[in-house]
Amino acid sequence: MSQIIKLRNLLVFKKLYLFIIWFFILTGINTNLDHFYVNFYDNIDNLFIYLLYSFRLYVQFLIFCCLIFLNLKENFKFKEINIFFYIFFFYNLIQIISLLLSENTNLNIIYNICSVNVLLFLNLIFYKEKQDIKKIFYFFILTLTLIFLWFYLERIISLIMENKLFYGHYTRNVEFLPDIISPRSSGLGRIALIILLFFLIFFKINSLKEKIFLTVFIIPGIILTQSRIIILLYLIIFVALSFSKYFSFDNLQFKNFKKNLTLLLIIPIIFSLIISQFKESNINYLKNEYFKLVGKKELVNEQTNQNYELLRTINPTSFTSYRFEHWKEVISRSKKNNLLGNGTQADRYLINQSVSNSLLYFYSSSGLFGVFLFILIFFNLFKKTKILILNLKSAKPKNKNLIFSTMVIAILSIRSLVESSFAVFGIDYVLFITSLYVISNEKKT
Repeated sequence: MSQIIKLRNLLVFKKLYLFIIWFFILTGINTNLDHFYVNFYDNIDNLFIYLLYSFRLYVQFLIFCCLIFLNLKENFKFKEINIFFYIFFFYNLIQIISLLLSENTNLNIIYNICSVNVLLFLNLIFYKEKQDIKKIFYFFILTLTLIFLWFYLERIISLIMENKLFYGHYTRNVEFLPDIISPRSSGLGRIALIILLFFLIFFKINSLKEKIFLTVFIIPGIILTQSRIIILLYLIIFVALSFSKYFSFDNLQFKNFKKNLTLLLIIPIIFSLIISQFKESNINYLKNEYFKLVGKKELVNEQTNQNYELLRTINPTSFTSYRFEHWKEVISRSKKNNLLGNGTQADRYLINQSVSNSLLYFYSSSGLFGVFLFILIFFNLFKKTKILILNLKSAKPKNKNLIFSTMVIAILSIRSLVESSFAVFGIDYVLFITSLYVISNEKKT
C-alpha cells in the first residue's frame, strides 16, 4: 500500500485536473486524421478500436479550449511567458495559415492543436505549479517504458521464432495491439535511448536486477534497430557517462569505464547477436554471400532461399537512406511558397514521405518565417549555454531535471539533422519543449 501511495505521489500532479489534461495530451501522440479515415473503412470490424482512436484525436480540441481558459484565468504577463512559447506558437500559427493558403490538402491540423496544447500546459506548470515539473518527466517516461517493453518483447519473440530481423522496415505487424500505435523500429530505438538516459540520471543503478533490466530489456532495443543515428547517439551517451569526471560533471553516474564497457556495450551486443545475426538462417545467408563472392556453390537450404537483407539498403554514393535526394526535392518544390510554406505535413504533400530533417520541415511547412524561427530557437538556446554548462558542473545530484533536459536537447538536436524530430508533434517534440522550459527556468533561478 505504501508503494502505491509513493508511486502516486511521484506521478500524479497536485491538482488532479492537470494530471488528467496531461494524460490526454500524451494520448494525442501518433494520431493522424488520414490514417484514421483510411483504416476505418478498411477495418470496419475493429469499430471499438477506431472509436477509441477517434476519441484520442478529437479530445485534443476540448483540451485546447480548456487550456485557453485556464491560461487566460491566470492572467499571465507577457514578460513571464517563456520565449520558446512564442517561437513555437507562431511556428504552428504560420503552418495553419499556410495550410489554408496553399494547395496542401492534408487534414492534420490536429498536430498543431496538440503542439499548442503542450505549450499552454507547460505555462501552467512552470509558472504556477513548479512542484510538479519533475512529474511531467516521470509520468511521460513511465508511459513510454510500458509501450516500449510491450512492443520490444513482441518483436523479440517474432525475431526468435521467425526468420526476421529486429528492424521496422521489414515488418510493422503486431499481434496484441492495433497497428495504429505501433512505433517504427527507429522510433522504438529512440524511445529506448530516452528511457536509458532517464534511468541512468534519475535512479541509482546498483543492484543486479537493475543492471540486467538495462542490459537485456533496454539497450538491445537500441542496438537491434540498425538505425545509425540512434546507435551514434547511444555511443555519445556512453562516452558522456564514462568520462564525465574529466568534463567536471561529477554528478553524472557510471564513471568506471571498464564496468561501463561490459554493462552497456559488450553484454547487450552479445545478447543482440545471439537472438538475431547468430540464427541459423542468418548464418547460412552470410555463408551464401561469402560463397558467391569467392565463386563457390551456394548452400542447399530452404531457409536461405528467403529474400531478405541483414542490413538496411543505403545509397552507396552518400551512405544515407536516399535522404539527400529527398532534401533536394523538398527544397525545389518549396520555392513556390517559400515565404509561408505549404502548411502542416508539407513534406507528405510535396514528396509523399517525411523530409527527415527538422530545418527543412520548418522551411517546407512554414517557409522563410519558419527558418527564421528555427534559427531563433538555437540562438536563444546558445545564449543560455554558458550558464547551463556552469550549472551542470556545480549542480547537486538533486538537480536531475537540468541534467536530463540538457542531454535530451543535445540528443534531439543531433537527431534533428536526419529526422523531423521536434519539428512535428510527437515524443521528440514533447521532450524538446519541456527541456527548453526547464533550461529557461533554471536560468531565471
